[in-house]
Amino acid sequence: MKIFLIGGFLGSGKTTAIAAACRMLMERGRRVGVITNDQGEQQVDTLTMTRLGIPAREVAGGCFCCNYDQFDAHVRSLEAENLPEILFAESVGTCTDLAATIVLPLAKFRPEVDVVICIFADAAFLASLLEGSATFVEESVRYIYKKQLEEADLIVINKADLITEDQKRMIGDMLNQEYAGKSYIFQNSTSEADVNHWLSRLQGMKASGLVLDIDYNTYGEGEARMAWLDKKLVIEDDARMAANVTRKLIEAIFRRISEERLLIGHLKFFVDAGSWSRKISFTASSNDFHRFTADSADRIELLINARVQTDPRRLTMIVDDVIENMNATGRRITSGRWSAFVPGFPRPTHRMAN
Repeated sequence: MKIFLIGGFLGSGKTTAIAAACRMLMERGRRVGVITNDQGEQQVDTLTMTRLGIPAREVAGGCFCCNYDQFDAHVRSLEAENLPEILFAESVGTCTDLAATIVLPLAKFRPEVDVVICIFADAAFLASLLEGSATFVEESVRYIYKKQLEEADLIVINKADLITEDQKRMIGDMLNQEYAGKSYIFQNSTSEADVNHWLSRLQGMKASGLVLDIDYNTYGEGEARMAWLDKKLVIEDDARMAANVTRKLIEAIFRRISEERLLIGHLKFFVDAGSWSRKISFTASSNDFHRFTADSADRIELLINARVQTDPRRLTMIVDDVIENMNATGRRITSGRWSAFVPGFPRPTHRMAN
């Protein structure tokens, strides 16, 4: 079995690429599995995978590194269920140090498993960092971002269709200078040809096992700069306009966060009307909101995953204020299970040297 350990900062398009790859592989008769990962307990990504019919497990409440035993248990569970040939493990978007905490422990305890670290980077966001226009990104957050790139066996510059050829050359020059010898590709994960090329590259690679020099205090500070909010809502409308209300609510939340000039790591929504569902995503550089068509529905269940550079109290106030302003006669928006927090200090189960 091959494990493709997919990392990279929040909003880089990891889930979209994994879902596309799994669909392609399953159509070819290949057995696959996915393990999602998040600091929170309610994951849009897991719902997305299961609705697509992809065998999936989730490590919740912390990164793979700090929950290695749970990660390993899920690997074994998927092996017992359908013996996947390829397993995609998508790490938390603020996680790094994967070689020392996942790859080397797997090499010791599961030597029969091949592992590759693939790191995704949002092309437009990376370009803005290099051009100096992303001045709002905290230094400790930048530290995590750079360490993620440093430990990659393969870097995927994703959403490459959204940047210019000049920006591609600039990114290529930077990678060649700062990460000499590192393999990288430019990719549009909505392109079947690009995803197929990515899979071909991954299947021919092996992990370098490069262990990074990590300042865990800076790493922990960077994670703590990001607020996590998970919230479940039920939206009901007597005129069967619940989907339209949901669309307006999603747009209003994104607009409020943007107006306050807060860095969006990712802002994900899972819209479930029972007979149909949609996943909607916003990042610092792009969104797929245009894909949300407001079909008729009298009741919608909405799961919100917000990862924003601010504090949890401020993020909660923004979302709750939007919800309150959306309530009206004949319409009911009811809050269910929710949480808002900053991740705890990273304490890996194992940290091994080469």
